[in-house]
Amino acid sequence: MTGGALTSEYRTGDWSRVVVLVGQLVLALAAVYALQLENRTVFAVLVLAVLGFVVHDRLPPKYRLPFFATLSLGSTVAVLGFPGSLYVIGVGATLIAVCHAPLGYRLRVVILLVLGAALCWLRAWPGMGDTPALVGPALGGMFMFRTVLYAKSVNDGVSPHGPWWAVAYFFMMPNVCYPFFPVVDYDTFVATHYDSERFRIYDRGLRYILRGILQLLAYRVVYYGLAMDSLYVDTPGELLRYVVSNFLLYTKVSGQFHLIVGILSLYGFRLPETNHLYVLASSPTEFWRRINIYWKDFMLKVVYTPSFFRLRRYGQTFAIVAATVMVFIASWFLHSYQYFWIQGEWQIMSRRNALFWGIFAILVVGATIWEIQPGRRQRPRTTKGWSLRRGVTTLLTFGAVASLWSLWNAETGGTWMMMWSEARRGTLTDWVAFAALVSCFVAFAGFAWGAARLETPQSEPEPWRTIAIRGGRRVAVLGVLVMVGLPAFWNALPDRYGDIGDSLHGRGESAAGFALVQRGYYQALTTENDRTARPWVPPPNYTHEWEVFGPQKDFLQREYPRSAVITFRGRRLTTNRWGFRGHDYELAKPRDTYRIEIYGASDLMGWGVGDQQVFSTLLEAALDSAARTRGMRAEVMNFSVPGTSVAQEVALLANRGMRFQPDLVLLSVHPYELWSLEETFHAVQMFKWSIPDTGLSRLASGAGVDAGGQGTPANLRLIEAPVEERALHWAAQLVQGTGARLAVMEVRLPDLPGDFNLGTVRQAVRESGLPPLDCTGIWQGKVIREYRVSTVDTHPNAAGHALLANCLLQALQANAAALNVLPLAGSR
Repeated sequence: MTGGALTSEYRTGDWSRVVVLVGQLVLALAAVYALQLENRTVFAVLVLAVLGFVVHDRLPPKYRLPFFATLSLGSTVAVLGFPGSLYVIGVGATLIAVCHAPLGYRLRVVILLVLGAALCWLRAWPGMGDTPALVGPALGGMFMFRTVLYAKSVNDGVSPHGPWWAVAYFFMMPNVCYPFFPVVDYDTFVATHYDSERFRIYDRGLRYILRGILQLLAYRVVYYGLAMDSLYVDTPGELLRYVVSNFLLYTKVSGQFHLIVGILSLYGFRLPETNHLYVLASSPTEFWRRINIYWKDFMLKVVYTPSFFRLRRYGQTFAIVAATVMVFIASWFLHSYQYFWIQGEWQIMSRRNALFWGIFAILVVGATIWEIQPGRRQRPRTTKGWSLRRGVTTLLTFGAVASLWSLWNAETGGTWMMMWSEARRGTLTDWVAFAALVSCFVAFAGFAWGAARLETPQSEPEPWRTIAIRGGRRVAVLGVLVMVGLPAFWNALPDRYGDIGDSLHGRGESAAGFALVQRGYYQALTTENDRTARPWVPPPNYTHEWEVFGPQKDFLQREYPRSAVITFRGRRLTTNRWGFRGHDYELAKPRDTYRIEIYGASDLMGWGVGDQQVFSTLLEAALDSAARTRGMRAEVMNFSVPGTSVAQEVALLANRGMRFQPDLVLLSVHPYELWSLEETFHAVQMFKWSIPDTGLSRLASGAGVDAGGQGTPANLRLIEAPVEERALHWAAQLVQGTGARLAVMEVRLPDLPGDFNLGTVRQAVRESGLPPLDCTGIWQGKVIREYRVSTVDTHPNAAGHALLANCLLQALQANAAALNVLPLAGSR
C-alpha cells in the first residue's frame, strides 16, 4: 500500500527522535498562534496534523496511508460541515469512479469533460443558492487539475492505485483550507511516499513549515509596510515601490505552498520544493522553472511533452517553440479556469491576462531560442563565487518580470500606462536612490544561489549531532517568533513600536488594501473563504451602521434619519431636524451669527466618537467663545456623511447647504480621494443615477463611468484631477455672489501610510484657486494607535478629533482675514 522503495527501513521504536520533532512542531504551532498567521481554521487543521502525526508514526506501515486518508477526509468534513462535505465527497467519488471505469481512455476523458462542464454550470448557477460559494473553491482546489493527472496515471498504469490512494491524493489534509493548492502530481505523490528514511522526511517537513511561517510573516511586512495600489502611484519612488512590492506579495503563495508541502512531509510524502528563489532567477526560462515548480511540471507532463513529440518531425527548434507557446496558451486558459472555481468568475477575456501571458510567452520563447543556439551549452558558466554578469542578468529578469506582473495586477491598461508616465517627474534624489538600490540588488544577485533539486533518498538516519545542531537553530528561530508574537513583548517596548506589532499580527490598514476595485490575481486566490475560514479577530461589521442611513436614492447617496438619537459604533449620535449630525439649528441664520459649514466623509462626521467629542463640536465651542467676547455667536454645522466624495460634498452643498446662509464653507479632500470617487461613480453606474452637474457628467461620460457607461470606475484615475477641479469650481459657482467664502481642508486618516494621490489632490486644489487648510500632518511624530478608534478601525478617536479641531482652529486663525472669519478677526 505504499509507493516508496525504502519502506522496509522503518524503525518504529525511536521515541526520542519523535519527541524532538514534536517539540519543534509544538513551537511552530505556538508561533502561528502567537503571530495569528492565516486564520483559526488553518491553525485548527495544523493542530490536527501535528496530533495525527504522532499517531501516524506509531502505526505499522500498512496502516499509515489509510490513517492519513481518513484524517484528511475527516478534516474536510469538519471544515465544510454538512451538507457541503457530502456534496464534495459525492462529486469526488463520481469523478474517481469514472477514472477507473472499464471504458476506453478517450471515452473516460470525454465523460470527465462533460462532468466538468456540468459542474462549472452548477458553480455559476444561482439556483444552487449558497452551496457553490461554500464548496466550490474546495471542490475546484481538489479536482480541477488533479483529476487530469490521476486519470492519466490510471491509464499509464505505472503507479499503484486504490481507494486509500485516491482519497489521500484528492482530499489531502491542508486542501480544505487552501483551495489554491499546488498541483501535486499523482505519480510523484506515490513514488515519494516513504522513499527515504522516515525521520529525514519528517525533518524536511519541519524545514518547509518553518520556511512557510517566515514567508507568511514576510508577506505581512510587505503588505503593511511597502505594498500599495497601482491607482495611487504619483511619483517615481512610488512607481518603484509598487512594482517591486506588488511582485513580492507572492510570498503569501510561496509561504502557503511551503506550509502545505511541510504538512504532507509529516505523513511520509517527500514531495519536491514548490518555489525556489524565484526573485533571483537570471533568465525568463529560469524564472518559469522556479516560480511555481509544480505548475511547470504539470504543464510539462500534460502539454509540453505530448506536443513536442508530435511536432518533432517538423524540426527540433520548431517543436520546442510551438510546444512552449501551447504551454502558455494553456496556462492562460487554466489560470482563468482556476480563478473561476475559487472566485466564481472568469477572466479569460481580460486584456491584461492576454497581454501578460502573451508577453511572458515571448520572453520565455526568446530566452529558450537563445539558450538552444549551437555552442551555447558548451560555454562555461560561473557556478561559484560572484559574477557581475549573473547579477546584471538577474536584475534585468526581475525588472522585466516585476513590470509584467504589475500589468497583470493593474486594474486597466490605461491606468497602468499612466502609472509609468509618472516617472517623468523624478528628481535627482529619486534617481540617486534608484541607482543605489539597483547596485545593492546586483551585488546580492551576483552570487550563485543554486537551483531547486530533490535530495537523493537516504536509507540511513542522520546522526544525533546533526539533528541536535539543526534542531537548536530551529528552536532559536521559532522561540524568537513566539516571543515577537506575545503582547507582553510589544508592551515592554516604547509605544511608537506598537504599530509594527499590529502589522506583524495582521491588524490595521494597508495602503494596498485601501482600494475599491483593484485586487491582484494571487491576492484574490489566497483570500480567505468567509464561510469556512474563522478569522483570529472578527473584522468590523458595519452592516448595522450603514442601515442607519437608509436606502441609496440619488447622487447624494446617503443621509441620516432626522431628529434621532442613535447608538452608532457604541457611541451616542444625535441628528437634528435637518438630517445631519449635531444639535438643532435654525434655517435662517440668526442675527450677529457667523456660520461655518463643513463637508466631509466618515472621519469628519465622527465615526466611533460621541456627540461632544466630534471635532466640529469642539471647534464650535472655541469659535463661539471667541465670538461672545465681541457680542457675536458662532455656529459650526457638520454636513459630513460616511463614504462621501468631494463631488458629493458639493452636491450636498447645492441641495441643502446654501439654504442655511453660510459665511464660510469648508470642503474636505483626502489623499485617497480617488477611493471615494470610485465608490460614487460605481453607484452611479449601478443605480443609473443622474449626475447633477453638467461638467462632472461630461467628464464621467468621457471616461465611460456615467449612468449608461461600461467603463470601470478605475478609469477615474485618468481624469481624477479634472474631476476634482470641476467639483471645486462648481462649489465656487454656488457661493459666488452670496458673500460666503470657500476653502478646502486637506485631511487624512491616522494609520494609513503613504501619500496615495496627495499630489494629484493638491494640484486640483491649486488649480481651483481656493485656499487650502492643510491638516494632513497632524499625525506625524504621534503614536498612531493612540489616535484611532481601535486596532482594526483607523477612524480618529476622541483624541484624534481634538487634534483635528486644534489644527483647523489654527488654520482659521492664520487665514482669518482672507476667509473673513469674523469671530477670529475681531471685526463685524
